Amino acid sequence: MRATSLDNWHQCFGHLGIDVLRNLIKKSLVSGLDTVGQLQIIGTCEDCIFGKMHMRAYNKEVVHEAEILEHIYIDLWGLLLVVSAGRAHYFMLIVDGASVFQYVEFLREKMVDATLNILKRFLVEAKRLTRKKVLQMRVDRG
Repeated sequence: MRATSLDNWHQCFGHLGIDVLRNLIKKSLVSGLDTVGQLQIIGTCEDCIFGKMHMRAYNKEVVHEAEILEHIYIDLWGLLLVVSAGRAHYFMLIVDGASVFQYVEFLREKMVDATLNILKRFLVEAKRLTRKKVLQMRVDRG
């Protein structure tokens, strides 16, 4: 094994602390741990900086939908790499925020008329089953 820099050994040992690494070298606790150059890292280790970062909590409180059809989410997905058995290249997913009920329709083409017809059918069926109207829709602009 060839001698390498302290920075390389730092990375090889899973970003081990520099003081601990220096101690291993000085006391010859690991055979073959030969270094070239100074026993210090020039600059800062970016991976160590990211590893020590903490995620800040969101400032806003998350409010979940309480009523069915209070809020639905619509996602138009595609162009699919694998065409479905019905030769569809796209699909439209409608999710209710409260119940997380999912409604999926497959589309052969990404056309305004087709997506509006799917949405109209969903709204009529949802109203028939729940006797409620959709209050808000969120669309991904697909």
